[in-house]
Amino acid sequence: MAQNPDFPREMSVWVEVGKPNLRHKKGDTWYAECQIELPKKMLRATKTGSEIFSAIDAVKDEMKQLIVGYKEKLEDQRRK
Repeated sequence: MAQNPDFPREMSVWVEVGKPNLRHKKGDTWYAECQIELPKKMLRATKTGSEIFSAIDAVKDEMKQLIVGYKEKLEDQRRK
């Protein structure tokens, strides 16, 4: 797989999954957060869900969209 020279090789990734507090018994009681720090840009997604896996899946899908958008923006800047 070819490396994109514009895409950074170093980044910091932070992920947190849990319950906001112990009082919530109904509704969206789980949350998932993900943050990726890139040079000059930070991608962040936070989602809640009734189950832990639904919150993780939702944050994964949002991060995927953010990463694709970031990569497309880099490629457009490189073409100019």
